[in-house]
Amino acid sequence: PAPRAERVDLLDGPRLGMAAAARLIRFVLLAVGLPLGASQNDVLATPSDAKLLKEFPECFHHNFRWFPDIAGTDTKAQSLTECQSMCAHNVSGCAHFAYWPTSGKCYFGDFSSHLVKSTTGPIAGRGVCQPPTAMPPSVCSTEMPNDGFPGKTFADSNAAWPSGRQPWGLECWPVHWTGGYVPCATVEVLEDTRMHWPGKCRGLTLQDNVTAMECPKDCMKNPLCPAYQVDAQGNCWQGLGRDCFIREDFHPLAAQRLQHGHVRKLMDLAGWQIIGLSKVFDNWAAYFLQDSDAIRMCRNVCYSDIRCQYWQYSPKFGCWAEDASEDYHPLYPLTLDFAYRNTPFAIDCVAGEFIQHSCPAAQTTAYPTQAPVMSSCMRLGVRYTPNLLFQWRTNELSAENCQARCNRVKPCKFFAYWPDTSCYLQGKDAEPVTAEDSQVVSGPASCMGTFEFDDTAKDALNPEGTTPTPTQPVLPMPSTGAITSPVFDPAQAAPDYLAEVRFDIKNLDYSRLSDAQRPVLQQKLLETLATGLGAPPMSFSEQPGGPPGTVLLQPWVGGHTALTGFLPNDPPTMEDVQRIRHKVGSSAMLASLAEATTTALGASNPAITGDIEITSPRAVALPAPEVAAAAP
Repeated sequence: PAPRAERVDLLDGPRLGMAAAARLIRFVLLAVGLPLGASQNDVLATPSDAKLLKEFPECFHHNFRWFPDIAGTDTKAQSLTECQSMCAHNVSGCAHFAYWPTSGKCYFGDFSSHLVKSTTGPIAGRGVCQPPTAMPPSVCSTEMPNDGFPGKTFADSNAAWPSGRQPWGLECWPVHWTGGYVPCATVEVLEDTRMHWPGKCRGLTLQDNVTAMECPKDCMKNPLCPAYQVDAQGNCWQGLGRDCFIREDFHPLAAQRLQHGHVRKLMDLAGWQIIGLSKVFDNWAAYFLQDSDAIRMCRNVCYSDIRCQYWQYSPKFGCWAEDASEDYHPLYPLTLDFAYRNTPFAIDCVAGEFIQHSCPAAQTTAYPTQAPVMSSCMRLGVRYTPNLLFQWRTNELSAENCQARCNRVKPCKFFAYWPDTSCYLQGKDAEPVTAEDSQVVSGPASCMGTFEFDDTAKDALNPEGTTPTPTQPVLPMPSTGAITSPVFDPAQAAPDYLAEVRFDIKNLDYSRLSDAQRPVLQQKLLETLATGLGAPPMSFSEQPGGPPGTVLLQPWVGGHTALTGFLPNDPPTMEDVQRIRHKVGSSAMLASLAEATTTALGASNPAITGDIEITSPRAVALPAPEVAAAAP
């Protein structure tokens, strides 16, 4: 790729040799943070394996494997203990291994390997397990490298650290039991368009199902979201972002760069060139009048991405940082093959850091960090459908808590507990289907009695981890007629999907509307929406599960107003909202809403600050809330 060619061209004197180039290709992925210990409910192959897992719970990780593995070394072993012993004594360069108890397969990885999720039931472990007290807490708080880092070899680099190895990326960031990084309560705004940051970043990713109003909160609660941007059309963009300062004819409505958790400097990189970084911006257009401003912006880029460990700034060559979206990264552990002091870049590099991101467990959300304990009547990988009417999704600490909730709700017969702690309830007529996540736990309201999963549920389970044939019925094709399904009839089944429709009303200042004017305008806009979409006004609600016959008006950036409504998709089980989206974005709909606004308020109303214009029409499909049947 072009960025790699540009990076290599900066080298002078000793250029990348063939061995280093081979390592660059091989070590394209960083080691990442490690999921916590194994569940005590997994079937163990031998008593020796059971003893090993009990003594060293933090050394093994169920349903994970190491990637990449050492080519040509895979074999078979009689036990987990034997597979680990092969790694420690028989396989050159082995640091990690993965063992499949059902098949006996044994794969090996070196120090560059990192954990990836697997649905085929392996147990990932380290070649040598250290006692639980062997790794000092200073790794995430005070440990710094000694002289000799980076070294000539892997061993030299690791030996320069008091703990015996270079810290893994995100080693100090907590994960929940599926291996995902949990949100941190500490979030700092580094850059903001309201504080004169241009925010004109390129290279962001469009978030199709996130509205402009939801974009900031969505980014703040996602530790893997470094920055967000809301464009003039109300679209939400997120990502690391490049060249955020000059962009002709582009002015975002809002943008921020965020730092999740805490950052600790491990090493100063001024006067170095670290191979494997990506160019974020330069100063060829002389946007920065002082290097100190450019350095701060460059540092903030890496501080905002918890996957970034290295950043550097050179006045001649610009800002470079580690980018998780790229297929190349600095070597782990870092050696002198990937760190230079005599290149043009290194000589001109005036600032840079090797950093560590962390979030104390006390500052994370209450996601469980270990797999749920499952009773005998519960199963993995299955959910039930449809969900109960009038029962909202809740967040529970465990599958047992979700089951207990189901037991308290009279119509509930089944429950489904998701890895993000979401709890859903289903009634007596619910059918088992294969869940979208293999770690979903489901079961009956109580394990008392003789309940058993029927044949359909058993077929939905797939212990080998391959994609099974879904048991859902074939959905009907979307109709082309009007939407006629009212949402709040307890006698009807709950819709699987709602359609959220949203518009921006430009030049309408919500703050200037009186308490008497707001309901009048809401009713007029509701009637206009219902007519344009061919839906009964009572099918709309201001939020999922909210009161029928309502829409939501709220203030929006720039002194404008946002209009939002929810209604059942057509048919209610259809994820595709193309028919609704076509009507929402039609010129007739936009003109009708503008006219309705002016008619309801009057053209001379002080809340109308200019010609009313309806912009950013959106329609997205959302899973409907679960609701319980109304009491007779």
